[in-house]
Parts: sequence; C-alpha cells; structure tokens
Amino acid sequence: SRPLIARMKEIVGPRPAVVPRRGEYVEPLFSIYSAGLEEKAAAFLGSGGRKIHRFLDELGPLYLEEEEIASLDPEGLSFFNVNTPEDLRRAAEIKRRLRP
Repeated sequence: SRPLIARMKEIVGPRPAVVPRRGEYVEPLFSIYSAGLEEKAAAFLGSGGRKIHRFLDELGPLYLEEEEIASLDPEGLSFFNVNTPEDLRRAAEIKRRLRP
C-alpha cells in the first residue's frame, strides 16, 4: 500500500523505526528502520538475542496502530503472504482484480 508506506515515511522522523502493529502482531518486515542501527543489531545478536520482538523492545519504535493501518490499507494487502497453493491462487485473483 503506497499510502501506508507514505504515512510511515512521514512519521518516522528521528525515531529508530516505525513498525505496523495489528492487535498483538507486529510486522517487522514491513517496517522502516533508521540507518545506523548496525551496532545495536550486532550487540543484540552478540548477547544471544534472536527474537525480533525483543530487539524492537530495545529500540523503542513508533508503532503504527491497527486503526490507522486499516484506513490506509483497508484490505491488509501489505501483509499478505504466499505460503500455500491456496494463497497463490488468492494472490492471482487479487492481481487480476487490481490490474485488469
């Protein structure tokens, strides 16, 4: 969703990250991270850290909440994954619908 990405870019400011959060689920792969986090990430991994949620807790990102996400991407297509043959069929249907 271009509107969702644009909003995230607009609000990131000096924060280390902007991360969409839908209920209890965060979307760390669909996030914006500030440059220069390499040392923090290396220290986190070096201390045995492996869970992205714990790393995010250390960073203190701005979370973009579900209500705002829904207003910018009502179908939640930004977070759609293709993991099964059924998902692939659904992706093809979405593509046909959005790009006739």
